[in-house]
Amino acid sequence: MQTRQFKGCIGHPEFGFGFIADTLQQQQGYADFHLHPASDLFFRSVSLAEALPSEASVNNFAPPVWNQGGTGSCGGHGTAGAVTTTFASKGVRLPTPVTPRMLYTLARAGDRASPAVPLQDVGTSPNALVRALETWGAPLESEIPGERSAADADYSIWLEEHVNDEPRLGELQAANARPLINFNAIYATGSLLRDQVCAAIAAGYAVMAAVEAGSAAFQNFHGEGALGFTGSNPDHWVYFTAFRTIDGEKQILMRNSWGLGIWTPDGCAWCNEDFITRGMFYPLVANLGL
Repeated sequence: MQTRQFKGCIGHPEFGFGFIADTLQQQQGYADFHLHPASDLFFRSVSLAEALPSEASVNNFAPPVWNQGGTGSCGGHGTAGAVTTTFASKGVRLPTPVTPRMLYTLARAGDRASPAVPLQDVGTSPNALVRALETWGAPLESEIPGERSAADADYSIWLEEHVNDEPRLGELQAANARPLINFNAIYATGSLLRDQVCAAIAAGYAVMAAVEAGSAAFQNFHGEGALGFTGSNPDHWVYFTAFRTIDGEKQILMRNSWGLGIWTPDGCAWCNEDFITRGMFYPLVANLGL
């Protein structure tokens, strides 16, 4: 599959990426965020690997696989999908999903130098998305006048036309009643990262992370078997909703935002331990305060 240049990144010939790495200072800021409720049960366990079940899933609580089209809005889609999933898993089924477009908009609006500077479709960072949710709450598709459902067949076309629409204060009033209580960053590496990601899923949390999707290993994967290590230069933001054990090794389920039937038939991919331990970056879990 041939790649193309997209917003300064090597991108899929049809789909955009849009992940921007947090600065070192922003990464250190996650240390001040609350630990999510799974922490004492799983994250601090001496024998974490032994405590894990062989499989767990919150995938049934996830919204449909979305399609970001050629925009750089992966951050909005991955984060909105994970937050929507976690709300439902924790017993709060939202009437409609968190809107990925508005979340992407708020993250960029919060980081621009001046409100007079028009929004540009240049991607965003996890830290900006976190700050947007903590400042404005989680806006739902049904709460934004004229917002198109990300599940609609022509959503990606609509999104490319409206990706730089300015946010309006009145549209965010309902979201203010739905604040998120910070995020927990998973700092571990190697096998401990694998175990902590699986522990979060077992506790009912979807996990967000950056991956390298511009590599041939990622783009040439079409769903057969498990996806292995794809590279160490993250350029894309996705979320994970399940894990299983195959031949003694853990695999986790990635939900992408490239639609159905082009990258893989269902828009998802099982990822092997090599991918988990070497190919996941900046993993975050939303602490909803529930």
